[in-house]
Amino acid sequence: MIGFFNLFIGFIKVGSYSDLYHMYLEAIPNTTLANPNDTCGYPRQDSWFMLRNAAGSDMPWPGFLFGQTPASIWYWCADQVGWVCRCLVDTQ
Repeated sequence: MIGFFNLFIGFIKVGSYSDLYHMYLEAIPNTTLANPNDTCGYPRQDSWFMLRNAAGSDMPWPGFLFGQTPASIWYWCADQVGWVCRCLVDTQ
């Protein structure tokens, strides 16, 4: 409920989803503007795509699907084991 409220307030301040898209691509820190030879800090044009190009991307889609997904499932399962162990210990 609080997250939805924050999302609603954020969209009121930004305007709309398309305004958020354009504002994000124009968001460049002042320190980056002071050093024009550095590309660090500039938003990538493909930053809104979850499945990015397999070649020449910072997070290609094969790495996302075959690397990040199993790691996330592993972490979720390990976290569930921790919760169950804590619950069993608390009951005794």
